[in-house]
Amino acid sequence: MRYCKLLLIGLVVLCLAIVPLLAGCASESEYDALQSEYEALQSEYEALQSEYESLQVGYEMLQSEHATLVLETTSLETELEIVQSDLTNVQTDYNVLETDYEILLVDYDLLDTSHEAIKEEVAQIEGAYPPRYFSSATELRDWLAQDDISDRASVDAVLVYESALELQRRALRDGYIINANITTVGMTPTTYNIYCTAVTEDNSLYHWNAETDNISYWLVDIRDFQWVVGIG
Repeated sequence: MRYCKLLLIGLVVLCLAIVPLLAGCASESEYDALQSEYEALQSEYEALQSEYESLQVGYEMLQSEHATLVLETTSLETELEIVQSDLTNVQTDYNVLETDYEILLVDYDLLDTSHEAIKEEVAQIEGAYPPRYFSSATELRDWLAQDDISDRASVDAVLVYESALELQRRALRDGYIINANITTVGMTPTTYNIYCTAVTEDNSLYHWNAETDNISYWLVDIRDFQWVVGIG
């Protein structure tokens, strides 16, 4: 619209330029009126020309700002792509770590189970090692009562001695010290005397037949060999 108006003003100026040529044909008053109108149009033209130049400067500034914004947008898009790539890598690493964590949890549960089993086993070992004397005749009697070796009866001395040795192994397994003994009486025929012995913490010595579990005093005090005969 402004360019059309400038064109119109230009045409008017051109027409006014012809006015002097027609001055001879027009009256002086008409000439003055046209001259005034020309001057007004000239002033408006100059104002429009100044506004146009200002707009041109503003347009060029906007173009410069637009170019700057385009560069900044391109830079931001590049940075956004880099960030998105980094985010993808981080997500991948996170997924790997999450999988590793789940595997570790499974391993931890297995280790925890193994740890508990080992603790129980260690507790059993600590309870049985190192083997010790029975604290009293009562503890010895109670332990023999819960064992089934005495249920084995045989007239074969070898089998009886094997039972005594088995009782000795079981005692060691449970953390106690007992002895399996075998002696002979006579030569023709030979008679075998098979028995077990155990010392208690009060220094008493007991003996019994592995097939009966009936314990008896042998020594009241092993430190000075005080012999006795009787049932403990």
